[in-house]
Amino acid sequence: MCAAGMVSPAGASGSSIGSFTLSGQVVAKLKTSKEINVISNIGGSSIPSTLHGCQVGQPGTGTDVINLPDGKVVLNGHSAKATAVEFSVPFDGKSDTLTSSSNQLSFALEVGKLSYLWVSSTGTITTTSKGQSGTFSVTFDPSATGVATGNDHATKPLHVSGSWTSCTPWP
Repeated sequence: MCAAGMVSPAGASGSSIGSFTLSGQVVAKLKTSKEINVISNIGGSSIPSTLHGCQVGQPGTGTDVINLPDGKVVLNGHSAKATAVEFSVPFDGKSDTLTSSSNQLSFALEVGKLSYLWVSSTGTITTTSKGQSGTFSVTFDPSATGVATGNDHATKPLHVSGSWTSCTPWP
């Protein structure tokens, strides 16, 4: 996940490889592209680089990480700019029905200095072999654990549906 203040998306390049609709505590329609331009702040210097819109996780993690460029979301009824948006999705090449004990998907959102984290509770997910693409329609609950900055401000459920393609294998 993007650490607060360390990496911030600066825009997308290339065609859309995924789109997602959020409702509940966060309302938005978000898209990701093949590549996302990011600015890393290292030692007081801004360094531009590229982040894949969808990256199959490191070997052994069994997840796709879907990064979305920064954009506007409605959070608790107020418009806000999301500075880091990321889904973590398991890939196993099959269709799954999620239950509250599954917690197979997570959704992280950073707005300013606040971090939010939700985990899946119910819904369905279908992924292709090796995580190259997939679809899901899932209800997420606020996570009981904090995220990178130690803040956990998710307080209400979130429903997300969407799909992705063209996930780039880990190097």
